[in-house]
Amino acid sequence: LILFKVWEAFVRKDVRKATIGIAFADRIFRSSSVAGSLIDELLKLRGKELPAEYFSTVARDPYDNSITIYGQAEGAYFNVSQDSIAYTYDLYESKKILNYATFVKEFESIWKTTHSVLQLPAIRRIGFVTEQRVYAGKMSNNMLLERFTGFKPSGFPARVSLSFDERFNTGHGGLPDPTKDDFVNVIRTYYDSALDVQHPESDAINGNLDVQRYYSPAFVGQPVQEIAALKERYDKIVTEFNIDLEALSQKHEKAAA
Repeated sequence: LILFKVWEAFVRKDVRKATIGIAFADRIFRSSSVAGSLIDELLKLRGKELPAEYFSTVARDPYDNSITIYGQAEGAYFNVSQDSIAYTYDLYESKKILNYATFVKEFESIWKTTHSVLQLPAIRRIGFVTEQRVYAGKMSNNMLLERFTGFKPSGFPARVSLSFDERFNTGHGGLPDPTKDDFVNVIRTYYDSALDVQHPESDAINGNLDVQRYYSPAFVGQPVQEIAALKERYDKIVTEFNIDLEALSQKHEKAAA
């Protein structure tokens, strides 16, 4: 797609994880009854719109009726629950470099197949999030607090996690109401990598940048164009975000020199 050609030039080797997530305005109660048909149709994408080695494993959670179809070695995960879907690249164990154009093209094929089976409802939220990791040494938690807060602990801080949202109106108005308004939400999260549930690591810091669009009224249609608009906003923010991450890493390098 011409729309995503510009994405190919923006590839960061240090992006370890990326997710496109969609939350719906209404629940998909039929997802459990047609789960088998959905899995069959998604598996048919292998060797065509998706690499042949994708989606070697299927998992179902009986508690929330969610389905996860994935290939751990390739790091591609697709999850369907009663109120959302999410497509994730997890590159921690892979030598692959995230290519946004390929990532979104794969998501588009998955979306069309899932929609053909489930007749997905209108969309309340679309989100695009990436995760990076930098190495900051034994004092990584101190560096996090020093960089973003005025707090100076007397001991040795651990398991520090900092997160904040920044909301932008898409039209006129004051503070957006997150329960009903149309707005863009940007979430910046920085935390001790030891807290990472799937890939914990000491002496490092994770940085997650999540750009979301909330729709009111709910959006009906193909989400790929909307994801492209989100990516444009992400590109404007990520440079500043990376400056903070790289400053933490560079401070560690200077201390070690």
